[in-house]
Amino acid sequence: MSKSVLLGEILDIQNGFAFDSKHFSPSAPIGLIRIRDLRNGTVTETGYAGSYDPAYLVHAGDFLIGMDGEFRCYMWKGAPALLNQRVCRLHKFRRDVDPHYVFYGINAHLERIEAATGYTTVKHLSSRTVKEIEFYLPALAEQQRIVAKLGELDADLRTLSECLDAELLRSAQVRLSVMDEIFAYRPSNETREATAIIKQRPLKQLEELLFVSIGGVWGSEPGVEDIDVRVFRSTELMREGDLNVQTAVRRSVGAGQLGSRRLQPGDLLLEKSGGGPNTPVGRVGFVRLVSGPSVCSNFMQLMRPDATKVEPRYLHYFLMWIHQTGASAAFQNNSTNIRNLRIRDYVKILVPTPSLAEQRSIVGKLDELQSACAEVSANIERRRTKAGELRQSVLAASFRGEL
Repeated sequence: MSKSVLLGEILDIQNGFAFDSKHFSPSAPIGLIRIRDLRNGTVTETGYAGSYDPAYLVHAGDFLIGMDGEFRCYMWKGAPALLNQRVCRLHKFRRDVDPHYVFYGINAHLERIEAATGYTTVKHLSSRTVKEIEFYLPALAEQQRIVAKLGELDADLRTLSECLDAELLRSAQVRLSVMDEIFAYRPSNETREATAIIKQRPLKQLEELLFVSIGGVWGSEPGVEDIDVRVFRSTELMREGDLNVQTAVRRSVGAGQLGSRRLQPGDLLLEKSGGGPNTPVGRVGFVRLVSGPSVCSNFMQLMRPDATKVEPRYLHYFLMWIHQTGASAAFQNNSTNIRNLRIRDYVKILVPTPSLAEQRSIVGKLDELQSACAEVSANIERRRTKAGELRQSVLAASFRGEL
């Protein structure tokens, strides 16, 4: 018989412990699960080297909820690790409850709570609020049937996602292969014309092709300095080298700071600090249109190509290729949490420089290729969206008793 119950009636909630940060260490013998670790669900960024109560050990298969920011429930899949503060665990489920059934159904409730929660800086969730969630609970056998059906659906969706990932990878590999053949001038049938264009090309150092090369500026809060500006960060760098103008932040800078840093169409923005464990720093964005005073952040380098020597889009494609092949890793220093590009060395990169007309011809070919790859990517994202919508529809039907 189906009925509605409060979650607090069918399970208990364990709040994480405030472990002493002086014992935090990436090399500690046991992991420490913080909110930032929930999404990947397998590894932690740091560990804990102090003593601890075994009651706070989390094991694979446990269900955890982040209590700040985004309210979501995740299944832990990694090695045993400690439950830190602001993360809670659902446990001690009643005998007539399948924990996986609760896991499948709880996120819809958490999303509604998140949407209705006000905040000043960050949203907070209490364990009491979780316990007060009203939950549709059929008989145990029906719960298990629903869990089995949803498990089959998730397996099918994972297979679809893997296929889409493979399709996206193939598209990227085709593009990189063509760029390899163009810039490394290896012959092929598909790019014979472009290859022939630059096979005998001269080489110039990057700094010889730049009219301006200057670090960005972060500035102050809007209204504090002389001029309010939009600041482009590495966050605004998109996959294909374009910039997301919608997310650029508002700041203010001094008139002297703006000067030659004011962005113009055709400028290149080089990420000189950032990257990640498997991603070298050195992504490059292309400025197409500029609306109002804009600059790049202090984590980026503004490079303005000398249009009498090099076609800006040609140089952009070449520097994108340098990053995508991993070659920019040779110009970076690694620190504990961030990678920094050695700009003095980077601007010594040798760039193939055929005539401007020939550069424009190559840009035309690469633009066509990028447009085709972008359409493949957009189609894949549409299919992902439809798959996600299907899953949400099935979940909603499940918890209305309609599956």
